[in-house]
Amino acid sequence: MRIFRSAFSGAAVVAGILALALPGGATAQTPLPDQPGSQIVIGGGGDGLSAAETEDLAAYQAAAEAFQRRGFAGLNSYQARLRRAINRAPASYPAIEQAGDTWIVRSNDLGEGLMLSVMASAAAQNAAAPGARVNVSTQPNVYPMIALLLGSAAVERHKYSEALDLLDRGLAMQPLHWQLLAERISALYGLQRWEEGLKAADEALASGDMLIGMHAAPFHRKRGFGLVELGRLDEAQAAYEESLKDEPDNTTALGELEYIRGLRRGAAPVAGQVIVPPAPSPST
Repeated sequence: MRIFRSAFSGAAVVAGILALALPGGATAQTPLPDQPGSQIVIGGGGDGLSAAETEDLAAYQAAAEAFQRRGFAGLNSYQARLRRAINRAPASYPAIEQAGDTWIVRSNDLGEGLMLSVMASAAAQNAAAPGARVNVSTQPNVYPMIALLLGSAAVERHKYSEALDLLDRGLAMQPLHWQLLAERISALYGLQRWEEGLKAADEALASGDMLIGMHAAPFHRKRGFGLVELGRLDEAQAAYEESLKDEPDNTTALGELEYIRGLRRGAAPVAGQVIVPPAPSPST
C-alpha cells in the first residue's frame, strides 16, 4: 500500500498547546542598527484577545488536549464548539497586524513566532517616526488552527469536500498559512484532483513566503505524489529528490522513489491512500 500522509501533525497541536500555555509572557529587547530598538513580548498567552477569541481559544485548547490523549476520536465532543468558533471567525485574521502602537504577531509555534516578530519589528521600525519605540506582541493564532483541526478531522473521515470548505475558511483569513495550504492539497488528492493539487503545491512553493520556504519539503513530496498519479515519473522523481535535500531520511519520499523505480521495471501501479498521522503520545 502506498501511503500519502496528510499535512496535519499531532506534534504541531502539542506545540501549540505548550506555546499557548506559557504564563505571563517573556520580554526580549531586539534593537536594530541605528534604531531606538523595539520590545518583543513572546508567549503572552491570551492577553489582548477579545471575549469571543478567548472563548474560542479555550475550545481549541480543550480539543487539542483531547486529541493528544485520544486521537481524532477525542475531538467528537468538541465539534460543536469548534464549528461555532469557525462560524463566527473574522473575515481576515492576519499573521502580522498593526493595532494602534502595537504590532500583533499570531503564531502557535514559539520559534516561528519569534521570527515573525523580528520581521514585524523591522517593518514597524521602518514605518515609525524617528525615536519612536515599537512594541510587538505575540498572540495565539486561534481561528486558522481551529480550521486546521476541523479540516484535518474531515480528511481523517475521508470527507474531503467538507475538509476543503473548512480549510478554505482558514485560508480566507490567512492565505499563506502553510499548514492549511498543505492540508488542502491532501484533501484535493483525496478527491483525486491531481492537477489542482499539483498547481496548489507549485503556487505555494513559488510564493516566496518565509514559513512555506522553511517547510518546503512537504510541498515537494506532495508535488511528487501528484506527478506519479499523472504518470510524469521523471518530474516526480525530481520532486522527491528535492524534498530529500531538506529531510534526507524521510521514509515517504524514499519509499516513493523505490515505487517509481518499480514502475519503470514494469511493476503494477498501486493506489495511494491519504492518511492522517495519529495523536502523539503524552511524552511527545
